[in-house]
Amino acid sequence: MAVLIITGIICSLTTRNLHKIILWFAPINVVASISICIALLVLTPNLQPASWVFGHFTDGSGWGTPFSFFLSFLSVAWVMTDYDGTTHMSEETHDAAIRGPQAIRWAVTISGLVGWMITVTLCFCTTDLDAVINSPTGMPAAQIFLNAGGKTGGTIMWFFVILVQFFTGCSAMLADTRMAFAFARDNALPFSTYVPSPPLPPPSSRSESVV
Repeated sequence: MAVLIITGIICSLTTRNLHKIILWFAPINVVASISICIALLVLTPNLQPASWVFGHFTDGSGWGTPFSFFLSFLSVAWVMTDYDGTTHMSEETHDAAIRGPQAIRWAVTISGLVGWMITVTLCFCTTDLDAVINSPTGMPAAQIFLNAGGKTGGTIMWFFVILVQFFTGCSAMLADTRMAFAFARDNALPFSTYVPSPPLPPPSSRSESVV
């Protein structure tokens, strides 16, 4: 509940203040991800060989290797989240018809590259698959961090994971609230009349750049 309240307060800030937060959060996200990957690869003993990382398939579902292969694509959801959030913020963006698509393109590119790097790094550092999956922490990724950096190093890396997750939640809530606001304003949600929102401006006064 505290996390939701804090996230709601952040999402209630003005667009200018939110822009300032993103200016320092985005670099931290990328730099922390790259730094964690380097630390894991350097500190983890007995890394898995590339043949295992790129050529080994584990049928953890019991439905056969082909199904398990396609099921593994679910990991993309962890690294390709909220890249479309800019579309929900278009009404608050200058030159949205140009900057909106540009933001999505860069978000997809950076998220794809960094996410692929993280996924491959975790595979290299999964030295004992069964032990990691059955980790006493209940979180396989946390166990990988502990194996590499011990309690202190693993906690430091985990702190940045929590920080990135928190602001990812802020990004998701921000996009959701803007989208809900737009739908309610256009009477497209149940009980739209109970959602406080200003009336739509006449078409002639709207910016042509807003998508």
